[in-house]
Amino acid sequence: MADSSNVVRKANYGFDAGYVLPVAGIVCIAIVAIAAALRMRAQLVGASAALCLVATALRTTRRGKFLVWKELLNGLRLQGDERVLDLGCGRGAAYWRWPSD
Repeated sequence: MADSSNVVRKANYGFDAGYVLPVAGIVCIAIVAIAAALRMRAQLVGASAALCLVATALRTTRRGKFLVWKELLNGLRLQGDERVLDLGCGRGAAYWRWPSD
């Protein structure tokens, strides 16, 4: 496989689930701030946990999947002379890792 360690990912595939995650993050931050100001312990704990989940989802959607795809494709140990059949990989987010002709 061609050396892709120095390939810069130029594409921006946005967020999975549209803007649900960023909006959920903003809402969680607001609830954490309000709960902290009003000393509402149960709401603070719940909103903080939800904020951690949103942060994890944002990391996964923006960076994590690329790391997983890199590991999987590198594990194939391709030589560069293979042919690739694209069976509809969605937006083509993983396709940039394949060596070009």
